[in-house]
Amino acid sequence: MEIKSMLEKNSTNSRLLASIKKQIFELLSFFINSEDDLDSQHKSKVYTYIAKFIQDKIDKNNSNFNTCLSAVYFLCGETDSELITEIEPSIETQKLISLIKEQLIAVKVHYYRDIQTNSYNQKTEIFALLAGSNKPTLKRIEESEIDLDDLPKEIRDIFIEEKKESISFQIYQS
Repeated sequence: MEIKSMLEKNSTNSRLLASIKKQIFELLSFFINSEDDLDSQHKSKVYTYIAKFIQDKIDKNNSNFNTCLSAVYFLCGETDSELITEIEPSIETQKLISLIKEQLIAVKVHYYRDIQTNSYNQKTEIFALLAGSNKPTLKRIEESEIDLDDLPKEIRDIFIEEKKESISFQIYQS
């Protein structure tokens, strides 16, 4: 709208170009922020899976969910200010982190391409040796038929550039 009115008013070319440049930067900023939001949402979902497991199986619902989530952020080395709520872990979070370190073995996230549906799948695996148990527990959370555009940028880029069929990350190791 602004550009059209400038053209109708015979504004100078430099003002018109400045306006176009500003709108292009705003559009680019929108797409960059949207991609960052998508990546944060994806990470948040994985961390939520882990926090729910910790709350149910390791902490046995002694702590509230936000404390469990905060502990997960610290254990996984998360630094995204959009996600983390505590700069330094509270005393309650520190106690929970100690308990988790005694029982949580590893957390892995796998992505793989489904050729039949031309989509992608994600599998989050949580390995733990729970108190009172003599054998490890494995919790798998799977999501299927994820569109390539809905994957985090880093994962999407690897699938596109390296033409891999699967990608795995270990986000926690005791």
